[in-house]
Amino acid sequence: MFLSSLDDLAEPRIRTESDSQIVKQFKVSYRKIEFLALIVDLLLLISASIFGKIISQYVWIENLASAEACLAAGIVNGLLYINMVHLSRLYKLPVLLMPLAYLGRLLTIFAATAILVTGC
Repeated sequence: MFLSSLDDLAEPRIRTESDSQIVKQFKVSYRKIEFLALIVDLLLLISASIFGKIISQYVWIENLASAEACLAAGIVNGLLYINMVHLSRLYKLPVLLMPLAYLGRLLTIFAATAILVTGC
């Protein structure tokens, strides 16, 4: 029941004439939802690298990396992560609706890309 109502939200079935204009205009495809999740992940990873630089600057006196290096690392890590998750088909709507079932795979991909970027 829950999944069928979400299917209806993402790609509405044929509606009657009595539906409001707002309901008729609200139509989001699965691909748009998946693309939005991809963009949000990328922005979160880039933001986390910038935020990490700001926090590390206040915690440690010694400046180990420039802001540009942290931004570049965030962009590279974000691009690698979203590509690996996309290739693993983890941006599909069923996965996005139940992320805890796939948390191990997501964390493994995140750790692998973080280690790869850190090692470079």
